[in-house]
Amino acid sequence: MEQITTKDPGVFLSTMHVKALAYVTVRLKDTDLAQDIVQDTMIGFVRSAHRYETCAWRNLFYKILKRRIIDYIRKEQWRKQLRAAWMPPDDTRLEGEPDEGESHSCNPDSTGKNISHDTAQSYLNVIEMIEQLDVILLALPERQQEAYVLRNLQGYSIKEVARMMGCSENSVKSLTYRVLKVLRKQLDC
Repeated sequence: MEQITTKDPGVFLSTMHVKALAYVTVRLKDTDLAQDIVQDTMIGFVRSAHRYETCAWRNLFYKILKRRIIDYIRKEQWRKQLRAAWMPPDDTRLEGEPDEGESHSCNPDSTGKNISHDTAQSYLNVIEMIEQLDVILLALPERQQEAYVLRNLQGYSIKEVARMMGCSENSVKSLTYRVLKVLRKQLDC
């Protein structure tokens, strides 16, 4: 392992960029996404590096990087679960929407399931709400995001979340309450 010879976080990050980008690209198989995650990691590193000795920077950097990858994967799994719960299966189509090679009139003898335009609109509304929820959550402080995602989206108990986050159960309750308060206000619930 290379010895860190600089006390300048910028120089350190320039040496880590290519390695980190390769690391994330291999795991997520998406170069643009990898670039975003590495950039986000670098920002997190710069915010935290001053609290650590330079000999701990590499471990700190990779800890932040791995956490960002895990956060992304969890968010994607959650989005997929929500879409699966609210979106019609692939074998359904809008009423009046023709199959490939079929005329534009609705085929009443079709064995495929038809869904109404109202149902399709409600699916679109759910997708918009999911995207709005993502925007709101990303604007919150990181600790609130973490507590909310672990407790409300991934279903961990308050005790488990407190253990994972290294805080008290009352802190978890307080953090999730603040998120719910913001969500109610922003989503007009």
